[in-house]
Amino acid sequence: MKASAMNLSRSASALSDSAIAHDVAAAKLRGVIDSQIRVTVTDGRCFQGLLRCTDRDRNLVLTDATEHSPGGKERYLNMILVPGAHIVKAELYDSLLEKANAAGQVAAQEAAEESA
Repeated sequence: MKASAMNLSRSASALSDSAIAHDVAAAKLRGVIDSQIRVTVTDGRCFQGLLRCTDRDRNLVLTDATEHSPGGKERYLNMILVPGAHIVKAELYDSLLEKANAAGQVAAQEAAEESA
């Protein structure tokens, strides 16, 4: 009896930790609604657009989206639902631009130092 009560206590604690992690993740996701994001899916395609909503299954709805296929093709999509089960990575597009700008600044600085 004591062992099963202890296991139930551990299970309740794990569920509580999981619920807290879910709440934190949901709050972060709500914070990026109406932001430009880039989503990579399992077949290698990327979708870039404005995040409008999500649901409990991690499905994402993007508007004014662009699809980028691995072959280099690009097409405009007015609205797309990206199934959560197929999402490999989701990134804020603004963060990607900041990283690219920072990398460009570092490269320019290194080039200036080499030429000096």
